[in-house]
Amino acid sequence: MTAAGSGDHGGAEAFRKERPDAPRGFFEAEAAGIAWLAEAEPAGGARVVRVIDVAPGRIDLERLHAARPAREAARELGAALAVTTRFVSSVGTSPAPTPRTS
Repeated sequence: MTAAGSGDHGGAEAFRKERPDAPRGFFEAEAAGIAWLAEAEPAGGARVVRVIDVAPGRIDLERLHAARPAREAARELGAALAVTTRFVSSVGTSPAPTPRTS
């Protein structure tokens, strides 16, 4: 799989992932998974990258830029990931097992 540079998608800077030999539906499945995770956002779940475009052999994603680590941002992300995990575990007929470590 290769990653290409940015592209212009109506002003949105994109990150392209390409795999010319990808199995049929490969990147479409990735886009569907991203959309599924994004369903938790309104409930306080973690923000996920936006899919700009998807086609056989490639997917264009919103380009994310690095930021300096910050304690508060880490705390907020952890809390948002917990919401996302609870959300996606409650979807379907049986919840995903959650191992207890303490």
